[in-house]
Order: sequence, then structure tokens, then C-alpha cells
Amino acid sequence: MLLTLTCPQNLIRQYTWRDWYFRHPDIVDTPADIAASDVEARMHVDHCIEALRLSLMCHGDTTPLLITLDPTAPLGSRADFSNHHKCVNFDSLGRWMKEHQLADPWQAGDSGEKPHHHG
Repeated sequence: MLLTLTCPQNLIRQYTWRDWYFRHPDIVDTPADIAASDVEARMHVDHCIEALRLSLMCHGDTTPLLITLDPTAPLGSRADFSNHHKCVNFDSLGRWMKEHQLADPWQAGDSGEKPHHHG
């Protein structure tokens, strides 16, 4: 779950609108992750999607979802999304991650590899 927080909160959404950012530099700054080469941007988004997939598989919500028959609904039933879920405070979790993170090995400069940033 913590890995998903290393991806910028809006990266996947921004990637799906990437061409819009390139067409409107006068009204919005194009995020660096989106402005990267096509391959680099896609690889970063793929990494974030994979992190989300793993998080969903490992930490799936088991709160029951009630679906009731409703002949007036387009599909003949309605889902009740008002169930109570207990969520973590992501601001607190983010602060904890920053306070407890290890030094970034890519910043050390020993490997000669290009640093990979997540926001």
C-alpha cells in the first residue's frame, strides 16, 4: 500500500490527458513525469498501475456491498455505496513515510544510473 503513495496522486489521470497538457502550456504547467519521453512517461504510469493493482489485491476492502433489485434502474438493480469504511489518514501516513524513509540510493551517484523520481 505504501508503494502506491510514491506515485504522484494525479499521475495516472494526468497521463490520460497528456495531450491536453501539451496543448495548453499557457494555462497549466506540464508535470515533469508527463513531460518525459513517451516511453519514460508510459513506464512510470505502468509502474503506478502495477503498484495500485498489487495494493488492491493485498489490501482489498471486504466491506459488503448491498445490491437491491430496482426495476426503475437502468440495469434493474442499484448498489448502495453509502457503506461505512474505515480508512487511514493519508496525510499522517505520508508524514510518517517522510520521517522514516531511507536515503535514496539513486541520489548517491555511485551507480551511474539515472535517478527515478516519483513526484
